[in-house]
This record gives sequence, structure tokens and C-alpha cells, in this order.
Amino acid sequence: LADLLKDEKKLFNAVYGNLSALGNRGGDDGFNFRGSGFGQVTGRDNIKKALATVKKMRAEAGLPPLDSKYDAEDGGLEAFAEDIRDNDDIGAQATVAWWLNNVHGKVEDWTNDAQVSAMVNRGPNSKLGKKSAQVSQSYKPYRDALDAAQKEADTTLSATGLPMNNEEFFKN
Repeated sequence: LADLLKDEKKLFNAVYGNLSALGNRGGDDGFNFRGSGFGQVTGRDNIKKALATVKKMRAEAGLPPLDSKYDAEDGGLEAFAEDIRDNDDIGAQATVAWWLNNVHGKVEDWTNDAQVSAMVNRGPNSKLGKKSAQVSQSYKPYRDALDAAQKEADTTLSATGLPMNNEEFFKN
């Protein structure tokens, strides 16, 4: 264990490398597809889905396509995973894509921190999901304060004429 803790690459490969639930295939997959971006998108399959969703979102928004390096058969997915870690714009887009692929539409009440936390942390019935839902309840006063601040900011910014409705942003 001491040797693994000294070598980040070996550690991630030992923990995540062969985790088929994430689509990892061994080798350096644990390291290459470790948690990345604001939402810590983890695993070959999640990165692959995020890439496809980001491409779709950009096309629908009329934005320029992503760099063609992500299309390469050999290494394109690894390049995207690296850029999720190193490029804030790509990291943010991948995090939104992960959210759309894994959480959006699966939570009945977005104001219920327990439901949201449970879905983010492996589903509502997992041990981790139940624990995270329990912990999230202790943050409710902070969430309420943030919600109040957001409403105030929305009211102030609505005068700009820009869309401020989060539901519009997340529509498929």
C-alpha cells in the first residue's frame, strides 16, 4: 500500500483500472479515466458518454465543433479526459454532460438535496447514496441561503434580457 501511495498512476490503476462498471479495461484506464473536471467524471464509459453529449450540445447550440483530436481511434478519448482535467471550459461542459446523462430526469424534486445527492453518489439505494443523502440534509440551511441569493441574483440579472431559467438550459 505504501508503494501505491507514492505513485499516483499505480494507485489509480489499482483502484479503478479493471472496474468494468465504469467501462475500464485494465492497463492505464484507472489513471487515464480518473475523476476529472468539476464533477469528477470517472471511467471510460462516463468519459465516452460525456464526449458524445458535449458534441451534441455544442452542435445544437451552434458552437464550433470540438477539436478533431478527440475523434482519433487511438487516444482520442484519453485526450478528452486529459482536457477535462486541464481545460476549465471542457471540464465544465463534460460535467454538465455527465449530469444530463446520469442525473437529469431521474430526480423528482431538485430542491431535495437527499434525492440529488443519492443519484450523484451511485443511486438512491446504494450504501454510499443513502449516507450522502443523510449528510446532505445537514447542509440544508446553507442550501436555503444559496437559493435565496440565487433568486435575488436572477431578479437583478433578468433586466439584461438574457435567459436566466435553469430549466430551459437543461431541456433535451
